[in-house]
Amino acid sequence: MSLQVLRQHLAPLPLSASFKEQLGSEMELQTYLFYLELPPLLAPLFPGVSASQLDELTVNNYLYFRFVLTADQLLSQEGGPTRQQLTDCLTLHEYAVRALSRLFAPEQDFWQYYHRCQCRYAEAQRLQRECTEQQVWDEDQVEEVAAGKAAICYAIVHALATLNQQGRSMQPLLECLAGIHLASQYYDDREDHQPAINHAHAHYQRSLSLAEQLGLPQLGAFLRRHMVHYVGHQHIGVA
Repeated sequence: MSLQVLRQHLAPLPLSASFKEQLGSEMELQTYLFYLELPPLLAPLFPGVSASQLDELTVNNYLYFRFVLTADQLLSQEGGPTRQQLTDCLTLHEYAVRALSRLFAPEQDFWQYYHRCQCRYAEAQRLQRECTEQQVWDEDQVEEVAAGKAAICYAIVHALATLNQQGRSMQPLLECLAGIHLASQYYDDREDHQPAINHAHAHYQRSLSLAEQLGLPQLGAFLRRHMVHYVGHQHIGVA
């Protein structure tokens, strides 16, 4: 999805000009490109999802993801959020959830999965802050945080599966996405240690292998193109 399309969706939202500019900036898009491109990359596994449904899901899942990040940043901000920041954050949440509600009826199972994913993500953020403050990480904690933060991606899988209306095993795909976040977590939090980089590379290779086994060549190409930064000098934004 292009930056222009995202800006078109942002234009009518009653957000402050500065917040809109931030959300629609080239830097923001590049930082969180993974989340904006992920639904279309997974779409071949879900042929029952229409193009219009996929577009709606892609944009509004991304906006919800940006709400989650913004809320976490504001909670960590010294002195707390300003009135305008809080208003922008709540408005972004309102519009994202309202749009998702047009795709999913209240009684659909998606909302249960959605709630579980939110709770898991929140717990992962809490554990990450705790470990960072204590400056003590063990391998189990790294992997628990990464798996929890991947829950935002898990929600995309459950959303596509619900819209597809055809049953299939989601476990290999969930494992693929978890591996991407594990690679990111190892590289981000322990990048000065060669064993951590080795772990990151192993998880990246596992996710790439699963993408190929699932018949998702575009996801495989995306991983080859961008995830190489995990074992280089930079990385894409997998929050």
